[in-house]
Amino acid sequence: MNSKGYILLDMLGALSIVLFVCLVLLPILIKIDNDRQDLQKELKAQHILYENLQRYTLNQDIASVTTSKVYFSEFKTTIQPFEMNALYVKGCVSYRNSRKNEVSLCDVVKARTGIYID
Repeated sequence: MNSKGYILLDMLGALSIVLFVCLVLLPILIKIDNDRQDLQKELKAQHILYENLQRYTLNQDIASVTTSKVYFSEFKTTIQPFEMNALYVKGCVSYRNSRKNEVSLCDVVKARTGIYID
């Protein structure tokens, strides 16, 4: 009925279980945080792209290549006539995600010509 060392062995077992759970969950939490940052950058990139496309279709006097810096991220927007149809304009925005890969989003909109009265 001698229980010397039982508490130490029990504490080591509990500590090893806690460390194992932390080692398994830490990479998952890091991946979730990186995915969250990538999603925020993608939403911001879409917003910048549509803002620039709208500004271009309304004014048609802004530069075809613009760079925006938002929250330590750089977004490069390129607007050019669409190759297949001159009535449309193609806009692309590119940025770097959390893994430092270049990501590009593109969209095509109808270009405004002439004077519109609403």
